[in-house]
Amino acid sequence: MTQRGGRDHAQTQELAGWDHVRCPCTVDGLGSGVDRVNEIDIRIAKVLRFGGTRSNVGIDIYNLLNSDAILTSKQTFIPGGQWLRPNTVLTPRFVKPSAQIDF
Repeated sequence: MTQRGGRDHAQTQELAGWDHVRCPCTVDGLGSGVDRVNEIDIRIAKVLRFGGTRSNVGIDIYNLLNSDAILTSKQTFIPGGQWLRPNTVLTPRFVKPSAQIDF
């Protein structure tokens, strides 16, 4: 590395092309762009017996409160760009019915 005007030449090259800067810092009021994840999943099931068979009927509900927490966001700062725009969010609420028959 060579010295130019008291600065490291490699550092000057990095600063000259700053249109894509990766910044692990946070801005007051914005945080890191990622929310705290609180997800509630619930399963309700009933065992039914008919003669010699046994049936298990149930329903699963995922993300019961329908949280839309941000899981990942863009961390690359581009002036006028999409810094902290969400990449992925928590899966929305969905219901899964289930049945099992043992004989």
